[in-house]
Amino acid sequence: MIPRSVAVAVLAIGLAAPAVAHEFDAAVVAPFAKDSDVGQDILRGLVFAAAERDGHSGMTSDGHLGGVDVHFKLIDSADGLVAVRDNLTAFDPPIVFLAGPADWLALLADSLPDAAFFIPGQQPTEGDAAVREVARRFLADTDAQMNASARMGYNAGRRIDLAVSPLDGVVPAQALHEEFARSASGIDWGADH
Repeated sequence: MIPRSVAVAVLAIGLAAPAVAHEFDAAVVAPFAKDSDVGQDILRGLVFAAAERDGHSGMTSDGHLGGVDVHFKLIDSADGLVAVRDNLTAFDPPIVFLAGPADWLALLADSLPDAAFFIPGQQPTEGDAAVREVARRFLADTDAQMNASARMGYNAGRRIDLAVSPLDGVVPAQALHEEFARSASGIDWGADH
């Protein structure tokens, strides 16, 4: 499992090595405070999406998104904007999912001009047949109901999968920007690609 010291309000993804497209790190920035389960639920949704897409026994990663191994790194939004920016700048990820304060987006994006930032997009409604099926599998796999935060994490994971898949990695950043913009209005959870 992922160390508690890492946190989730921005999902940041970084290549383990620039020349290698077989794995990347995903830094997730969200509230991981002791009095909130939001960050852990977002992470649970992300990990479920990553394992669902191409999970297998003996994995050393948190799963696969876009056919590429992903390792989630967490950054706690409760630490504040400056600490989040400093952590992201030190990590230098190519993808950042901001699940926390949307007003941080411009400042964080200015600090990391080579990163593809995205915020939560439109999700299918809870009554959608595909959402009910994903929630059923989530419950069977995790013994937990898929709440709004877990759905947000799952949706973000599927969007990363769609963005990374045609590139077989996380470069070029402009292509990631374009895919995140395209998927912001919603994706079909029942679609298989």
